[in-house]
Amino acid sequence: YLCYNSSNIINLQTMGKEMDGVSRTTIEKYISYLESASLIYVSPLVTLDAKKVLKNQNKIYIADAAMRNAVLMKDDITNDPEELGLIAETAVYKHIKAFYYEDAPTVGYYRGGGKGKEIDIVVKSERFEPIMIEVKYREQAKIAEDDAIVTEAGAKHPNLVITKRPEDFGLHSYGEKSVYRIPAPAFLYLLGYVEQVRNEKQV
Repeated sequence: YLCYNSSNIINLQTMGKEMDGVSRTTIEKYISYLESASLIYVSPLVTLDAKKVLKNQNKIYIADAAMRNAVLMKDDITNDPEELGLIAETAVYKHIKAFYYEDAPTVGYYRGGGKGKEIDIVVKSERFEPIMIEVKYREQAKIAEDDAIVTEAGAKHPNLVITKRPEDFGLHSYGEKSVYRIPAPAFLYLLGYVEQVRNEKQV
């Protein structure tokens, strides 16, 4: 069930019904075990105007895309844009979680506004302003002016849009708001490079 619904919001009640009436308590226990074993990541729903984290609306990511594909017996994913997008979002979440580990932030997602639009990844910490990331790993990664990644952008720091095509990068303005587009390979490389430099300084 989790493999089929990786990167989606998990409704425990629905999950229990689809698993022949398994109780919510049992499901919560097993999700906790899987998270402790680093087999999944649990991404909570967060707010941008308060310190609290909203409960019971978590997204689940399978930590290892290869394991997920093996369970679902998916061989050829290179021609499936939806699958590639899911893998890219999982990779970005996983790298962000590791990169900010020492800051002990909440790494979740945001959903709000009149249309309930979502931001894939939000990093919240008392040490810095929220970092908001939308993963658009597709050929045409369009962002509308009323998308949450734009409307929630701060005046000083643009939000990030992770793209697919190497030439799809740069600062894009929407009135007083702006987002910075960067291809996924470049973004993940830069995270890894900064982390390596940081670790070398600590040795």
